[in-house]
Amino acid sequence: MNRRLALAGIASALLALVSVGGGVVEAQTGPSCAAAKKKIAGKKDQKLLTCDSAAVVKGVSPDPDCQLKARNTFSAAWDKAEAKGGCFTTNDKNTIEGKVDAHVQDLESTLHVTGSTPSKCSSKKFKDAGKKGLCLLLCHGKAQKKGLPLNDPTITACMQKCRDKFSAAFSKDEAAGDCRTTGDANGVETKIDTFTSTVASMLPTGVVTTTTTTSTSIPGTRCCQATGACFDAAEPDAMVKCPLLHGTLAGAGRVCNGQTGTCGTQKVVGVNCCQCPANPAQFPHPQYCFDTNITSCGSVCTKTVGVACGPNTETCGGQ
Repeated sequence: MNRRLALAGIASALLALVSVGGGVVEAQTGPSCAAAKKKIAGKKDQKLLTCDSAAVVKGVSPDPDCQLKARNTFSAAWDKAEAKGGCFTTNDKNTIEGKVDAHVQDLESTLHVTGSTPSKCSSKKFKDAGKKGLCLLLCHGKAQKKGLPLNDPTITACMQKCRDKFSAAFSKDEAAGDCRTTGDANGVETKIDTFTSTVASMLPTGVVTTTTTTSTSIPGTRCCQATGACFDAAEPDAMVKCPLLHGTLAGAGRVCNGQTGTCGTQKVVGVNCCQCPANPAQFPHPQYCFDTNITSCGSVCTKTVGVACGPNTETCGGQ
């Protein structure tokens, strides 16, 4: 599907984006913040499961003071990370905390945190589960800070190391006996993988579509550099529409880097993808989108955080 941009609509949207006191207001990029948030979430998960571990080895209920300390530490660390600015997402502390708490409660049910019979085996299982969750989220954070996709060999090796350590530890735990549950390594591992993937997806990593940190291109498209924003469009449309928008058509092989709002060598998710409506009489497709590092999409367009504008589907997060 070719991009047919409605000139008046996108021009007004771009003007709304950049007209703040006569200048362009750029947001800071967010890789470090998102990586820090992943680590904070992983640490809370680990600390709560460590509280469970300490209880199970004694055959008592988890210590409320231990749990409260984990929650307070999480809250303070999260607020500190957001106060530094530059986050892809903000005001999401309660949402992420809810995901962590739900995951911990799920594992508590699966591994039987309740019981008066002490269990060294199950105590270690709780601790191992917490270690793996933090380990995987640190790998996601590593990808974030280094600008690497999750399928980069460095990141896949990082995650595999987390899984191998967990698997070996769980087998060792069960071999020692006195377990409250057995044969649940795969089930617990799946729960951890799902939890970490969910949290990571809610704290965008930034880089998409590339398999290395070198240049990449989207076949059949060109990048248009407009005022404060960029977009990848089907080449025939880009060649016609970009000059009309007072934009600059980038050379072949360049793609939109939404973190900087400029055409570059690597496709990167921006602070915002702006999804804009169009008048059907002027524009045959129901909408169009563009990537920007500016914090607002104006009054016309709808902001989506942490995804890129798809050059073929005309949708934020599309292809």
